[in-house]
Amino acid sequence: MNRKLVLALALTLLVGMLSVAFSVQRAKASGTIHIRADGSIDPPDAFISTADYVTYALTGNIYSDADGIVVQRDNIVVDGAGYTVTGSGSGNGITLTERSDVTVRNVTIKNFVYGLGSSAILITTLCLATTSQTTRMAFTSTILITMLTMFFTITIS
Repeated sequence: MNRKLVLALALTLLVGMLSVAFSVQRAKASGTIHIRADGSIDPPDAFISTADYVTYALTGNIYSDADGIVVQRDNIVVDGAGYTVTGSGSGNGITLTERSDVTVRNVTIKNFVYGLGSSAILITTLCLATTSQTTRMAFTSTILITMLTMFFTITIS
C-alpha cells in the first residue's frame, strides 16, 4: 500500500512539473523600459541588467506596445547581447534624446516606426545592430556620431 502511495505522489509531482515546463509563455513588456539618469532601470523587472551602471545588457527579448527602451543616461553601453527589441508597429525601438557617449551594440530592433529615435546625440557609437520591419532610423537635430560600425541593416517588410 505504501508503495502505491509513493508511486502516485511521484507521478503527480512529475505531471505537475511537466505542465509548468510546457506552459512557459514569452514575457511581454506592455510599456516603455527606461534607463533612468540615476542609472536605475524602470520597471525593475525588465529584461535589462547592470552591475556597474555603465553597461546595460539585455537578458531576454523585449516586446513592447509602446517605445521599447528610452535611454536617459549618458556615458553608457546598451548591449543587446544578441536579443531582440520588438514593437507593435509604433514608437521607437531605442530612444536616445539629448544623450552623450552612448554605445548601442549587438541588438536587433524590429516592428517600430523608428528603430532608433534621437535628437541632439553627441559622441555615440552604434555597432552590430540590426533593424528590421522598421521603417527608418530617425536622427534629428544636432547629431555627431563618432563611430558607426557594421552599418545598420534596414529591412522593411
